[in-house]
Parts: sequence; C-alpha cells; structure tokens
Amino acid sequence: MARRVVVPERVDAMGLLDRVDYGDAFATDCPPEVLARFTPEELADLAVGRAPRWLRLFVRFAHRRVLGLRLTHTTPPVPLDWHLVSSGPDEVVYGVAGGLITPRLLVMKEPGRVLVVFLMRVDRPVAAPIVAVVKPIHRAIARYLLDRGARLAASELAPHPPRSSSG
Repeated sequence: MARRVVVPERVDAMGLLDRVDYGDAFATDCPPEVLARFTPEELADLAVGRAPRWLRLFVRFAHRRVLGLRLTHTTPPVPLDWHLVSSGPDEVVYGVAGGLITPRLLVMKEPGRVLVVFLMRVDRPVAAPIVAVVKPIHRAIARYLLDRGARLAASELAPHPPRSSSG
C-alpha cells in the first residue's frame, strides 16, 4: 500500500527547481525482481500510462485547464504529456513548463520500494488557493497510481497459466 513519506534530502540536492514551494513523496513496497526488471521510466508508464482512460483524461484536464500547464505530445509518449528531464538506472525526472506552477515528478527505485516525489514551484499568487484545493485529490490519485503501477509490474512477472483450448 502506497504511503506518504518524507521527501529525501538527496532530492533537494538535485536542484530540480530554483525554489520548492510544495513537495510530496509516496512509497510502495516492491519485490526485488520488479526493481531489477523495470526501469524507472517503465514503472512510470505502468503507473500513469496504463491508468484508466477516464483518470488520464481527468488528470490532463486538471493539468491543462486548472493549472495552465503546457503539455506536449511526444513520441514515444511520456507519462502525463510532460517532458523527460533526465533519466538514469534508478531514477527518472519529468517536468513541464508552468502556467500557475512549475512541477517536477521523480520516480526512483530504492531497495525494496519505489518512491515517487512531486515538487512544485508556485509561479503566480492565484495558484496558492488552487493548490490547496487540489492537494488532497492529488495525493489520493498519486497513491492509487503508485499502487496500481507496482501491481501491474508484479503481474507482468508472474507466470501465467497456459490457456486451455475448448473443443
């Protein structure tokens, strides 16, 4: 079950934003074989890219229309229609140009768990009350997607019984 955790100090040291006005982190336990098999980018795709269509549309609407984020369509597709900022064997960073805010999303593999970190810089004063309303919804969606992504990753590694033919 995904749980809220403290944003690791090493994330602050990465300097992803010149100022962080809001930070949240969530972790879920993950079997070693999942961590060994999947890259952080693949884990992000399992969590976000394969989310139910209605949820992806809801998130895109909120990002574009409520927060004014400038989303892009890329090939290959990137989760949330954000930009890939950096990628390594144990972490991936996504970002997007802001309207009201400038956010960053990190997906990190750590021993025994996957960690997702959200960082945000508030760029316009009008964003503060909007962010206050959105935070609980954002946290619930983040936990749901993290758990779902971890389950999908584990299920892809599980042996599947052979299909029987009827006949």
